[in-house]
Amino acid sequence: MKRVLMIMMVLLLSCSVRADEAIREFVREFSVDGSSAAIILLGFERDAADVEKLIGLAVDYAKNLSSELRGGGKSDNVKAIGNAAKRVSTWTSGAYAATDIASLQDGFLADAILRYLYAGGMKNILVRINASFRGIGQSRQGPWTVQVQDEEGTFAHHALNLTVQNTGVATVTAGQYRGKTLIDPRTKQPVTLRAKGVVVVSREAALAQGVAQAIFLMGPQEGMTLFQKLPDIKGMIVDAEGNFLRSPGF
Repeated sequence: MKRVLMIMMVLLLSCSVRADEAIREFVREFSVDGSSAAIILLGFERDAADVEKLIGLAVDYAKNLSSELRGGGKSDNVKAIGNAAKRVSTWTSGAYAATDIASLQDGFLADAILRYLYAGGMKNILVRINASFRGIGQSRQGPWTVQVQDEEGTFAHHALNLTVQNTGVATVTAGQYRGKTLIDPRTKQPVTLRAKGVVVVSREAALAQGVAQAIFLMGPQEGMTLFQKLPDIKGMIVDAEGNFLRSPGF
């Protein structure tokens, strides 16, 4: 923690800089318990060493947090992800299981890493854990954007580029469930897939991930109804025929 505070002080002192001072995009790809992850952020070139140290600490933090969440227990982080699962379960009338914290972990980690880096003095950050994203600020070219794609080509031909500006984004596709049986928590029965993919945008990546998974299970009709009930959450559903159904404002 002392190392983080020292780096934070150095970075905050950099706020009073010349307009022409060089800004650099820092990129770090890594893995967390087998999950593909990446951090992209903007920082001043002259602070490169401190920024790289902060990113390294954030990666270590993510790995430790992942282990903590997998271990269960009663820590504040375990309680927080549990509360997120309960919220999504309530919103979806049980289509997302309140006890399923593992399926929120990607989004929860993305949210946590962003907060860690923001506390360290970074203001323009994009974090990805698998298919969950969380961003704040902007890139050198403008607002952060992510291209939604998957191996199945679910979103092909639509050039789906989403702005991630102080929001979280999560995607779920049929390819993620290949060879698996999807069980509806409400009935405890297997369900037939009625969608090829779902994209959800929310203020937090963990919430977006949970809602996306619930809508994927619920299907297009229930999913579009849910979007109407949750005005702060937007998204899109690709139905079984490949039709793109968008919520208002998406």
